[in-house]
Amino acid sequence: MEPPSAPAHKGCVPWKGLLLAATLLPFWSLPGTANVTDSATANTTANAIAWGITVKLVPPTVMEGKNALLLASGLPGNVSRLDWYKGKVLSMNTIATLRRYPETITEGPAYSGRETLYSNGSLMLRNLAKDDMGIYRLQVITASTDILYGEQELHVYHPVAEPLIQATHTTATEGATLVFLTCLVKDTGVFIQWFLNDKILQPSGSRKLSADNMTLTVQPVSRADEGAYRCEVSNPVSSSKSAPQILQMKPSPSPPHPVNLTGGG
Repeated sequence: MEPPSAPAHKGCVPWKGLLLAATLLPFWSLPGTANVTDSATANTTANAIAWGITVKLVPPTVMEGKNALLLASGLPGNVSRLDWYKGKVLSMNTIATLRRYPETITEGPAYSGRETLYSNGSLMLRNLAKDDMGIYRLQVITASTDILYGEQELHVYHPVAEPLIQATHTTATEGATLVFLTCLVKDTGVFIQWFLNDKILQPSGSRKLSADNMTLTVQPVSRADEGAYRCEVSNPVSSSKSAPQILQMKPSPSPPHPVNLTGGG
């Protein structure tokens, strides 16, 4: 059966869960409403302006190439018009506009072809890219020319690349060598964690991490520091570990044997 709040633009919506969430919002059952033709005009005659609309991002963290729903709730029952904007509330930033009686949806200058405005006010964003990051604002104008706003900031994450460990030494002399291990990453804004022999490495007296966790310093080196080091980078949607970097230990050089100069037996 066709869901009651079908999108105005036809097309396959791969995320059925998001579509279901959108359809759960109540429909507007509007009486005859004034025809508001321009946001600027509406602002000059508005009785009230308030941030009374909730916009929730579903899911809360989004990976590049996936879909997201800006789920609008708290809408009044006498909506005459609503507009979605990317960025500031300016006509040039309009993604789409919904008008009531008759119900029509028009695309604005900021429409990319990947957005769908639903009859309940929610906005679907498909195949997200880095350029889609930013603040999305919803403006609702009622039949009594009240204006309500809602907004949501969108971050788009991409899968992190595999890091690489750069080591100043792969063989160390026990108690003498200073070892630096650096986790080389291609991404920004990632969290870095270190592992030794597949166990989370905890900083100690001889093991110190830089403020950004990128560099591990080991001094003095002991037998307990020998093994396979790996670093892991992660963001809210993905993680990746480096190949192991082996640190081997060689014993401290033995002191020379004393020479017997007396010739005694």
